[in-house]
Amino acid sequence: MDNETVMKKDKIDELSGILRRSLMIAAKNPKLLLFTLLTSFPLFFCILVFEFLFHQTLLSSVDTLLSDEAPGLTFCHGNICSVPIPSYWRWDGSFESMMTMITEHCSRFVLLGFVYMILVHPLDLLNTILIICHSSALYAERPL
Repeated sequence: MDNETVMKKDKIDELSGILRRSLMIAAKNPKLLLFTLLTSFPLFFCILVFEFLFHQTLLSSVDTLLSDEAPGLTFCHGNICSVPIPSYWRWDGSFESMMTMITEHCSRFVLLGFVYMILVHPLDLLNTILIICHSSALYAERPL
């Protein structure tokens, strides 16, 4: 038990040392913060575009599913009736609402996958590589 406590304390001390050194790098050269901010803008805007597309796709998908309501079906319990039951909640032997969903929203889901896999991931990797490269050069006091 005592050995585990000592090992945990050593790991915490090591982590605090790493954080202290990283703050010293930023304090020694404020240009690194400006560089980090400028290299993060493309990633930020790509993530922003992805989130807008994602939320629009989700909202339009829900609208498509909820617009296919059967007018005569309502959920009643006792003498209290609530909103009509959408037709995709009941089994009528057809996949019309699913096919409508696929045909209307397939291109949007493909676009979401394209934006996420082709734009966001490589920009995130490039941003990380650039920041680590410049930080390590500053820490080793090498020229950039």
